[in-house]
Amino acid sequence: MCRPTPIDWECFHKRSGRRPAAPARSYPAVEPPTTMPEFTTTTHATTRQLNRSHGSFELALAPVILGLLGLLLDRAIGTVPVFMVLFTLLGFAGAGAKIYYTYRYEMARHAEGVAWKDHDSTAQFRADATARAERLSSPVEDPS
Repeated sequence: MCRPTPIDWECFHKRSGRRPAAPARSYPAVEPPTTMPEFTTTTHATTRQLNRSHGSFELALAPVILGLLGLLLDRAIGTVPVFMVLFTLLGFAGAGAKIYYTYRYEMARHAEGVAWKDHDSTAQFRADATARAERLSSPVEDPS
């Protein structure tokens, strides 16, 4: 019988028994591609991709840069960090406004190209939805 020691793995495996080996798998051969895909990009396509960052750079950099400018202005004037806080808040507000208006512009552009834009059922659906909203928002009368 094996005496267990802290790192006696051979004894551990003898007690638990050996597991059967897994059967060998055979995979089908994969042919390498005969031609390499084109990885060239244009400056316009790259710029468009960078503009689709959904505000991550604006949200991060605008408040930081404006906060640093406010800090420099505070140090030059000798005031408490009033301008740093003010410029940081301005950076957040500007980044939020840019994201909001970009979103509205993109949604309006997408709405112009939808297939159901001028369909007859669209007006009927909006009328039904408006009627439902008015019915649900009306005050409920107490039955007692």
